[in-house]
Amino acid sequence: MQVISSLEAASKIHNNAVVIPGGFGCCGFPDALSDAIADRYLSEQKPQNLTLLFASGGGNKAGKGQDKLALPGLVSRAIGGFWGFCPSLAKMAIDGEIEVHNWPMGVVSHLFRSMAEGATGLLSRVGLGTFIDPPLDGGRLNAKSSCLYRRGGSSG
Repeated sequence: MQVISSLEAASKIHNNAVVIPGGFGCCGFPDALSDAIADRYLSEQKPQNLTLLFASGGGNKAGKGQDKLALPGLVSRAIGGFWGFCPSLAKMAIDGEIEVHNWPMGVVSHLFRSMAEGATGLLSRVGLGTFIDPPLDGGRLNAKSSCLYRRGGSSG
């Protein structure tokens, strides 16, 4: 296993990347990494248009964690289960500044496990018939958010 610094890790993130910050709520979030990503963006304007995928939005409700990434142009989409610890990112979502999806926290956690196992995907019955159901709203929380569900090669 190779260990690299948070600055080196941040330098490897490209525009339009999907980033899974890690941590769970106010525990285990890699603050040094979010700080390095935000600092790089503020100095270089890179990376841009990140998609954040998280089960429980890491932070402390006071500007740490994912809230460090709540910068216009840095994040363009966020998909998460719980938003309570990252109010600045949640405000960007509510204000329609970014695409945003709310998926069940447990389903996202299982998705992470499936990804770690090298599975090709995850099927779940959780949320069927609710606003989480892909053919309905797919968990979209604002008008800017596109449907991530594809049937027959199209999206709506």
